[in-house]
Amino acid sequence: MKHLNKHIYRTILVLSFLLVNGFILFGLSSVLAYLNSGADRSTMLHTPPKSADVYLPEISWASLENPGRPMEAPTLAQLQHDYLNAWYVRNVAYQTNDPYGVEDYYTDSSRVNIFETIAFNKQNGIHVESSTLNHHPELEFYSADGQLAVFTDSKVVEFQNIYQNNTLVYSTHDTSSYQVM
Repeated sequence: MKHLNKHIYRTILVLSFLLVNGFILFGLSSVLAYLNSGADRSTMLHTPPKSADVYLPEISWASLENPGRPMEAPTLAQLQHDYLNAWYVRNVAYQTNDPYGVEDYYTDSSRVNIFETIAFNKQNGIHVESSTLNHHPELEFYSADGQLAVFTDSKVVEFQNIYQNNTLVYSTHDTSSYQVM
């Protein structure tokens, strides 16, 4: 009997040792799996998602001549894309009275004007639906390092419908010029 109790104690001791080690290994593997699940490698570069072109007025460049550096085709395409996105974001902001995205495309002084207009419109139940059909930019400066471009967009015809409490109050078209940097 003494010998049987000794074997039972040994068996219980070995099984409990194996069980405790199993829990420890399971815990360590869970911790390592959690630590390895970190950031998705595809999001490490913080590249913006590809977006569909939803605002497509015609752009015809008056001049791309620049004494310092010639404008490259990919840079011109990106410049046009960003410029049209800025127009689209502003138009959506005025239509929905939500400034989402404005900070990505506009300078501090421009943002102040847009935010004040949105606040006024929201307070008075106004929203503005607007669009342009074509743009005629002319390159004025393109830096030697390719980081800065300045152009003037002349004779931009913008069509606007102004609604107050979802009732059309005013419909207009306006021709303006814009200096863009």
